Order: sequence, then structure tokens, then C-alpha cells
Amino acid sequence: MRSFFCLLILFFSISLGAQIDESDPLTVETQMVPFELKPFQPAKLILRLKLPNNYHAYADQFAVRIDENSGFQLGEWSVGPLKTWFDKFSKKDRQGISGQAEMVAELIAPENPKSKTLNFEIDYQACSDTFCLFPQTKKLSVEFGTRELNNMSSSNEVMGWDLQELFQKSLKESLWMALLFAFVAGFLTSLSPCVYPMIPITLAVLSRGSEKRGKLSQLRFSIFYVLGIATTFSVLGLAAAQFGFLFGSLLNETWILALISGVLFLMGISLLGFFDIQPPAILMKIASSKNAGGLQGAFISGLFFGVVASPCVGPILVAILAWVSSTQNPGLGFILLFTYALGLGVLFILLGLFSQSLPKSGRWMEYVKKAMGLLVIAVSLYYGQLLWQQVRSTSAPQFNESELNNSALPWKKLTSDSIQQAKGKPIMIDFWALWCAACHELEQNTFSDPEVQKALQGYELFKYDATQVTPETKKWLEKFSIRGLPAIIFYSENGVWLENLTLNEYESPERFLARLKKVKEYDSRSPQ
Repeated sequence: MRSFFCLLILFFSISLGAQIDESDPLTVETQMVPFELKPFQPAKLILRLKLPNNYHAYADQFAVRIDENSGFQLGEWSVGPLKTWFDKFSKKDRQGISGQAEMVAELIAPENPKSKTLNFEIDYQACSDTFCLFPQTKKLSVEFGTRELNNMSSSNEVMGWDLQELFQKSLKESLWMALLFAFVAGFLTSLSPCVYPMIPITLAVLSRGSEKRGKLSQLRFSIFYVLGIATTFSVLGLAAAQFGFLFGSLLNETWILALISGVLFLMGISLLGFFDIQPPAILMKIASSKNAGGLQGAFISGLFFGVVASPCVGPILVAILAWVSSTQNPGLGFILLFTYALGLGVLFILLGLFSQSLPKSGRWMEYVKKAMGLLVIAVSLYYGQLLWQQVRSTSAPQFNESELNNSALPWKKLTSDSIQQAKGKPIMIDFWALWCAACHELEQNTFSDPEVQKALQGYELFKYDATQVTPETKKWLEKFSIRGLPAIIFYSENGVWLENLTLNEYESPERFLARLKKVKEYDSRSPQ
């Protein structure tokens, strides 16, 4: 009898355990990326979901909430991969997950976390092939580490993610300080090589008809042109932050490149005197109104050529895009992006005033006009070359070994296993694209420098072509929170992702060597 009761108790225990498992079949593994968080740093909460066989969970029943007292800000979240099936309970097609899936939530860390654990909960509803469970709420937590704002920066130089952290802190303390920060950052970006194609374009647009305008009128004309650029720049940035595509990647579209190249070519030959047009010809008709004074035309030209300025990124712009993506505050995000673009446009306003200040008398002005036309045609050919490369790349493999073998550095192909296999050595990953002017400047000027090449000896070097945004590309962009190009990623020899050293702009060989020195300093400090 005693044995019988023991078996009976064991049977009920097993049945009860199975009942409990069936009432909450979802298992979850949690991870914070990166693990170590700095004040106001964007991060990702990654949940690896697993359902038993013959179970599925509805996509529209998922929700995530974080502890309100944690100080974390919760942004956009998603779950996938999603599958579609005919649901016999609701008698319609439904979307959801089955087997293994992943939920990713955007976060912004607080300035001073109250603990090293973030508590949160998720809602979901699961069904089997024969029955549906009641909606469930799972209480979960994830561990994370913290580090001080400047524990990776030297006293002589602040760069990379340090600037992004300072922006996040200024945004937390004062909106006006954040706007000033964004404006100055935009102006500094205008001094980088990414704006070179915009200089002859700006001179061509703003110098046309400048002899008929006074200084104040020319200033207004230049400002409206910059306002047009800033509007396009901000809209594209807001869309990139909201929908997760690369900022500046609109130049990856063949029809955009064809349109830009064609309009610039017509502008160039017009300046050479073959015929007279207003650039772009169709849109500039709106500027014919006497009351407009040409301001509408200047604004529309700025709207059009704002696409050309969009690949100009920098650490602060990346921080703004990450903040907008995490907080889902498009209104304030637009204002910050617009302010950044206005800073970028200060140089264009000065170019407009310079073009109006030139003496107008003498035949020499005809030669200046023709020289400007040749410059604009050169820019047109530059975008035409990008168009040709883009057309070729749609049929060519993404990893072109022959091109990388001609590079100044011994690049390798980036794969899922390559980072793991390279452990024990510092790692540098270069994400680039055909339309990224700063990427080409880094290759031609920085990576070709003998001192840089010497400093990179012993590194595992990987290059990834992000021109075509494939599902694989999206995976890498999400892994490293890449919002725009260039994006140079560093790992220490101990396998630690040095996120605060990520490079998001062109950098001279001297500054790049200082960045490599920081990688070495981290390895010398970190425990073996």
C-alpha cells in the first residue's frame, strides 16, 4: 500500500507539473545589449522566445512594459520572425510566432540606475492545435552593468560615442543646450569631405541671378535654400529613425541617382552657355511669381538637393537618430534634426553671400561661370559613376574579393562566425556603401596612411558592403545599432565590443591613430 500511495503521489506531481507547463508554455531568455550601460545610452533588450511544438502565439497579443521606477525609457519594440496561418478559432488569417523567435525593445538607460537589474513584464497569448490559453503576463528581469560617462575617454580628446553621451546628457538637462549642441555639430560636419559635392551645386544655384539681388535679398535667398535642405534632411532622418533604414541610403535608389545626375548635367551645360535653364527646370517654374521673389525656387532647390546632403552623418546625428528611434518622439526629433541641418547649412549661406559679393563686371566673370559649369558637370559625373556602380552591384555578389584585394588593408569577409573565430586579436569592422562619400575618403586618405597601416598590424579586419540592404544587412545594422554610414566597429582582443569608440564620420589619420590607441589602452587595463 505504501508503494502504491508513493506512485499515486508521483503521478499527480507529474500531472500537475505538466499542467503548469501547459498554462505558460513560453520560455524566455533575456539579454541587455550592450551589457555595460553608460548614462543616457541607447540599448536593446533582447528576449529569445521559445514555444513547444504545435504551439503558436499571436503577434497582436504581445506587449512589453518596464518598471516605471527603473528610470529606463522604453521605445519601439518588435517581435519576429512572424508566420501567417489560418486560425480555426477566429476563422481568419493571423500572424504570430512558433518555435523560436525574438523580441527586441529599444531602451535608453537612466543617468543613475537604482539597481543592476531591470524588471519588466510581457503579455502574450498562446494556442495549440486544439485549444487556446488565456492571455498571460510573464514577469521577467535582465541583468546589466554600468560604467561612468568618461571611463573610456582620455583627458586630451573626446570623440565617438563620448560626444553622443554628452548630447544625451545635455538633452536630459536642457533642450536649449541640446539644440545648441546639435547646431554646432551640424556646422562641424559641414567642414568634413561629405559636403564637397554640395559646394559647386550651392554656388551654381545661389549665384544664378545674384547680380539682380542686393545683399539682404541674397541672404534671404540663401537662407530659404538652406531651409529647403534642412526640411528634406530632417524628414529623411525622421523616417530613418522611425522605420530603421540607413540614413542617406536614398542615394542607393537608381532613379534618385539618375535624376540628380541628369539635373546637375543640365545645370552644368547651362552654365557653359549652351542654353539657359532654371535648375531644376520643372520645379523652378513656381519661383516665377513676382511676390515670391525667387524664394520659393530657392526653397524647392534646397528640397531637391537636400537628398545629396543626407549621407553627411556624425556622432551627434547618430545619437539623435538613436534617441528618436528609442523614444518615438517625432516632433522633438524633427526639431533636433532640423537644427542639426541648419548648422550644416551655415557654410552654404556663406557661399551664397560670397557668390553675390563677387564683382560682376568684366569678361572674366564668363570664365568663372564656365569653370563653375565644369565643376557641376564633374559632380554630375560623380553621381553618374555611383549610378553605374549601383546598377552593376545589383547583379554582382555583395563581397567582391578582387576589389578588396586592391585595398590598402587586408580586409576579410564578415560572417556570423568570423568575429568568434577572431577572438584573441583586436577587431575592426568597416561598414560602407557606394553612396557614402566619407567611406571612400577613409579608404583613400586614412586607411592608406603608412602609420595607420602599421598600427593596424595584428588586427583582424573585416569589411561589409551595406549598399544593398538585404535581410543579412539588416541583421548586422541592428546588432551594432548602426543608423548611418560610415560605421567603423572595434572589438578588444578580449572580445569586448568597444561601442564608445564607434566611428561615424571621416577622420584624419592622426585622429584615427588616437582612436586605435584607445583600443590598445582598453586591452592593457582589462583583466586577462
